[in-house]
Amino acid sequence: LVHEVGHLFGLPDLYPYSGDTAKPKAGCWPIMSDIFHSVCFHGWHRHKNEWLDEPRKTYLQDTTATWYKTLSPLSSNYGLSMIALPIDAVQNPAKVLVIELAQPVLGTNNQYWGSGVFIYTVDARIATGNSPDVVIPKMTSTSPDYGHLYEAPYQVNDVVNFNEGNVSIVVSVLQRFGSSYNLRIDYKR
Repeated sequence: LVHEVGHLFGLPDLYPYSGDTAKPKAGCWPIMSDIFHSVCFHGWHRHKNEWLDEPRKTYLQDTTATWYKTLSPLSSNYGLSMIALPIDAVQNPAKVLVIELAQPVLGTNNQYWGSGVFIYTVDARIATGNSPDVVIPKMTSTSPDYGHLYEAPYQVNDVVNFNEGNVSIVVSVLQRFGSSYNLRIDYKR
């Protein structure tokens, strides 16, 4: 039901209509991809529908080295919860890389799973049903309880290297305290 309401707000299906529908590129995390495990909308969809206040998100436009930030959960009422980095055009990008914290998914065993740093791309040029959002997983895995890509979030001491075109992004997960994570981001274009 929540998934269908998301369509009323203009949100796309994040699972593929054709091909290998058992392995959606967004995995079990966003409700627009997996109605059986996800329990909420991810940060980008909250941003699109203005459900995430301005101080809780940032858009990094300039090349920066060793930029330190602390991410708080999307479910909290405080702190920075989403970082977007343009991959193509800086002013009006069609594709961005998004960094947020994973929101636990509900297993068929009625147990919640998942924490860590969640990273994915969003490409506005890709239509609904063709996987416009793609998770960059720590591990590609499937669980009968938690779904596809359930081990995608990054943990302390993990480093993610993303390169596309002339853009290079390195995300280092430095520390966890409580439900927040300290990150270092190196962004070059």
